[in-house]
Amino acid sequence: MLAHDDVQRDHWLEAVLDQPPEFSEEALYASCERHLPGIDPLWVRGRITADTVNDPGRRHLPHPRDLLFRRPDGLLERYVPSKHGSWSAAGTPVLVSMSGSAIERLREEEQAERAWFTRRAG
Repeated sequence: MLAHDDVQRDHWLEAVLDQPPEFSEEALYASCERHLPGIDPLWVRGRITADTVNDPGRRHLPHPRDLLFRRPDGLLERYVPSKHGSWSAAGTPVLVSMSGSAIERLREEEQAERAWFTRRAG
């Protein structure tokens, strides 16, 4: 049996994957509420902060995952390393080594993205 927090995390990932390419925090919260009625809004807000790669506040939250990217206009997108670059667990950009061919690196990132977003908890 899953712990309560594990159940929320599973529904959290489903809510993120259900979003269109660009979405607001409110839309994400509404999706979470549909998947798990009565979910704590503070938990959702904390997950948004923790899982948004370019949010410096994520360094203060446990178990950050690289799921979201906040655009300059405030909307969120699913995080795609080849599009958004690399970010640390502290929400700061990371310079990536330029060794190897650019096409090989892009292919590796695309494969990793596909694996991450097609994977479902079992």
